[in-house]
Amino acid sequence: MQGVTENGITDWNDVMDFVMPNLKIIELKVSYRQLPTLLNLAREMYNDVQGHYPAYYSDKKHDENEPLPIAYVSDDEQDKADWICDRIIDVWKVFDEKMPSVAIFVGDDTDIDEFVERINDTEKLSSIDVVNCSDGRTINRKDVVRVFRLSEVKGMEFEVVFFHNLDSALQESNTQLMTRYIYVGLSRATTHMAATFSDENAAKGTLKYFVTNPNQYNWEL
Repeated sequence: MQGVTENGITDWNDVMDFVMPNLKIIELKVSYRQLPTLLNLAREMYNDVQGHYPAYYSDKKHDENEPLPIAYVSDDEQDKADWICDRIIDVWKVFDEKMPSVAIFVGDDTDIDEFVERINDTEKLSSIDVVNCSDGRTINRKDVVRVFRLSEVKGMEFEVVFFHNLDSALQESNTQLMTRYIYVGLSRATTHMAATFSDENAAKGTLKYFVTNPNQYNWEL
């Protein structure tokens, strides 16, 4: 059960006590989407927050060559925009110069139009468009990179997910709620995941889930 609201139930027993006393709980334990490497990252974060590991596991056999979750730390917004563009190009090459489904998740306080403009100003992505898809905006094209707020991503699925300024998102008004959003966001990616951070010291609790040494990047499939 993934709770992504400030209010509401946090345990199925709440439903049984007040709404559906005969509710039968069946736990889903197999994930059919994510590669084991990314699923294990979500499991580790769940354990850090909840104090125990979830019961779910991947139906896929782990491969030591699976793409690793990677991160870049900088207080320069343009540097991070350049890094994200470089990684998008990496993905484009991995998928035989075709764009898979790619999303960038940002904190709820982020000015998305300003972020998209900064990405496009790098002029690195050529014909690859980055589009603000927050607030329910839709686009029919498949060959674009979509940008969403973290609070909007439940129910979505992408091959590749980027988190932008993940440490800043955690520092927003409701840290517990943002942690839930981030956990849900982690489960949106099926093959590749990357993140940018602004402050290494402030990000230590989350940065540990990612590889930060460029020499250890492995984004092949």
